[in-house]
Amino acid sequence: TYSSSRPMDPSEQEEMGGFTDIVDEAIPGMNTWADEEEQDFILEATGTEEEQRFDQLVGCLEDIILEDGFHEAMTSFQRENSEPFVDTEENKLEYTSIFAKYQEVIEVYIERRLRERGFSMEELVSLLHTKHAENDELSHDVFDVLSSLSDFATFKEGMLAFKKKTRELELAGHSVTVHREEMEDGEERPDIMLHVSPLSPTARTTK
Repeated sequence: TYSSSRPMDPSEQEEMGGFTDIVDEAIPGMNTWADEEEQDFILEATGTEEEQRFDQLVGCLEDIILEDGFHEAMTSFQRENSEPFVDTEENKLEYTSIFAKYQEVIEVYIERRLRERGFSMEELVSLLHTKHAENDELSHDVFDVLSSLSDFATFKEGMLAFKKKTRELELAGHSVTVHREEMEDGEERPDIMLHVSPLSPTARTTK
């Protein structure tokens, strides 16, 4: 048995038929670029501890915003409070209290979910200020939510957009409520709203 950890002497090479073990012999220039790219990738993927923590936190926040619970909390608030908003430059006094209530409701939800995953709102704010995160560093949904919590203009735009969409759906047809029912496997389905447009006279008679 020959060890590949040392060069073979001529007698050993002769016994092996003149072939040398080239597996462990370094070929100049071979795979150098691949090794360098792999090293660069490892350094880039690792980053600093702070950058890793920030990426994890933002990823966690993205997951929270996509949750059904967050969507329900947001939609419920907009449904209950969007009516007073009008698309004018003048802002009513009651907007201030609604905005404060929105900040409390949404921040409480996000804060609770962050803490359940080992993060906090204070850490998020601190890292955002430290990194001076811009729009292109955050997903569109995350940036919009964070902006709506700190910027009244963004919050107002969201309320107006929800109000407009609701009115358009109301004009498009009437709402039909499908009540909760149990599936065959026993899992309960949530209520859903179906917006059904009335059939035209021609459509009613055509089969």
